[in-house]
Amino acid sequence: MKLIDKINEQLEKNKHISEKTLKNVQFDHKNIVFLDGIQQFPFITDICLQHNQIMDISALSQLQYIKKLNLSFNAISDINPIQNLQFLITLKLQKNKISDIQQLRYLQNLKYLDNCNLQDNTVVNQPGFKEYCLINLYNIGVLNFFSPSDDHLELWQCDTEVCKQKTLQLFQTFYNQQTNTLNISKNAKYCIDFAFFAVFPELRELLVSDVKTFLNIDILLRKPINSLRLIQIKIPLFKYQETFQLVKLQLDSMILVNLTFLMMFPFLEKLIINGCVLDSINGIKFCGQLNYLLLTSNSQLDLTELASCQNLKYLSVNRVKSPNFDFLSALQLEDLSLSDITIKKLPQMNCQSLSCVDFNSCSLKTIKQLQNCTKLSQVFLIDLKISETDELEFLLQNFKLHDLVIRKCFALSNEKLQFVNNFADQIHIDPKIEAQKLLQQNPFVRFPLRKERNGLLQQNRKLQLQFDHVTINNKVKIQIIEQIENLRASQVVGLRLILDFYQ
Repeated sequence: MKLIDKINEQLEKNKHISEKTLKNVQFDHKNIVFLDGIQQFPFITDICLQHNQIMDISALSQLQYIKKLNLSFNAISDINPIQNLQFLITLKLQKNKISDIQQLRYLQNLKYLDNCNLQDNTVVNQPGFKEYCLINLYNIGVLNFFSPSDDHLELWQCDTEVCKQKTLQLFQTFYNQQTNTLNISKNAKYCIDFAFFAVFPELRELLVSDVKTFLNIDILLRKPINSLRLIQIKIPLFKYQETFQLVKLQLDSMILVNLTFLMMFPFLEKLIINGCVLDSINGIKFCGQLNYLLLTSNSQLDLTELASCQNLKYLSVNRVKSPNFDFLSALQLEDLSLSDITIKKLPQMNCQSLSCVDFNSCSLKTIKQLQNCTKLSQVFLIDLKISETDELEFLLQNFKLHDLVIRKCFALSNEKLQFVNNFADQIHIDPKIEAQKLLQQNPFVRFPLRKERNGLLQQNRKLQLQFDHVTINNKVKIQIIEQIENLRASQVVGLRLILDFYQ
């Protein structure tokens, strides 16, 4: 049976398809032997001819636009013509008669080839088949060439060092990755041994999602890796007795019981927990050098243990249901962000270093605990329950303020809000000078009162100085009078002695 006959039958039935518009050819189980004549359809992109009796595929060499080719379950032994199919992405040759490993060289230059199934060909049992694939064929779209489950050869199992290096080099090139960064998220399901990546001596950052095992990840962590990101991991997290030099850890969309695994990372400086289900933050105390924490979770959590993180400078808590935030009083933060949480009142805080506050969709009714802040540069107050506009007066003592956003705080005075915004604008344009002029028209109640009080205190100090001056003068006069009186008294005594002598 000739393929061209089947194609002509199809064209007779469908007059809308011509030689130039025919894209797909699919004839399975049709006893097709010869492919001659298919050359007259140069724009075919998808061919499926599995379960036929094809031996010679030389007619395919001129179909340069083919992207998908399925010739499984035929009698093909020579795949030389396939080397001309430069746009080929998927190639299925299962259950043919390919036995010579040199036949695979015709696939070497197919730079778009992403999936190749050679299952049930005797060539897959030839010594060095895996190594040949890795070194000569490997176009890393998917980490596979063959497996019993259709088209997945787990090349992670390759046992020679040169093949591992070649695999990772190609992997790196395909994804345009740098030597120090590796993202295996698209192929994580094929990862069966993390020691595989130890080949990269300069690896510093690793991103992994949805792996089935953490086998030998400790070997990798002993390398100078400083950043690890885990996404949607459904298996239990690894735990080792030793410690590692990891500096940054990010956990996304995972189910965590607690954070006791952090005892492995005592040098951790940055921790991001995003969208994870968490029962407890027990274990955060092991991160004595932690200075950055972003915690986003819909869980009910007791955050008290954060008080032990004395080096924490940046803290962002989002959507966490916590009974209290008293731990904030034990920290010396520079950046504090609270979003979508239930907190009516802040604890007394150390505001000496605070430069950025971001409160969004909280239940805060007051922010007077920030009144001692003088170094704020960024302030975002959105959708809060503050009712006293005068609480914002503390912003007028922050001469580094350049970003100010106040929205959805409907109970606040528009006049005073506008004044605060103008103050921030003036600070941004001309620090202190123009802002100080603006302060002379301050509409806040307490500011004029405080100014009047300071004036009265100044006046009192002047009066006190005058009083002290008069007092001193009086004391001097009294001392002089006393000295004169003493002198006169001594003169009288002398005269009496002289008179007595002459008498």
